[in-house]
Amino acid sequence: MKDEGGGQGARDDGVRPLLFATMTGSASFLSSASLLIALQLLSRTFTFILNQALLRFVSPQAFGTASIQFELLLSTILFLSREGFRNALLRAWPREGNSKKDGPTTVSPQVANLAIVPTVIGVPLSAFLAYGYKATCSETTRHQPYFDQAVAVYAAAAVIELLSEPMHIRFACPALPADRFLNFYP
Repeated sequence: MKDEGGGQGARDDGVRPLLFATMTGSASFLSSASLLIALQLLSRTFTFILNQALLRFVSPQAFGTASIQFELLLSTILFLSREGFRNALLRAWPREGNSKKDGPTTVSPQVANLAIVPTVIGVPLSAFLAYGYKATCSETTRHQPYFDQAVAVYAAAAVIELLSEPMHIRFACPALPADRFLNFYP
């Protein structure tokens, strides 16, 4: 590939000089890093403003129920449904096709089938834990406005998050962590 501008340093073999490739990669990395930092800053600022508004308009008891008890319900459903399978599948993924010359790793049917198990476990578990939470919480918590609907929304949110679990496992498994990092930051 010739330099059409007739400038110095043109190479006929189509390979960029190492210094240029390193500087381009560094500039790309710095640009990506600065965008990620800006995104984090904007996200945290927006979250802070929403939390301040929430603190001003919601009673302390309702805020405490949502931020502690409902989050505990959500975390419990997700942990019991997916963490064991996620860790096992991340360690047991076949590694034979990971080199660049072999091509992409194919998903084995066993891994694809096991990636669905957290969703299958999570749906009845979320219904059971939501019912159990409603049955065992205190009277003052149970008599808050929209309590039943809020518990149902948190249980549904856990199920929706579990529906994405097979795709998370398919994305996270094929490559070693260093390979995944290098694919995002070439």
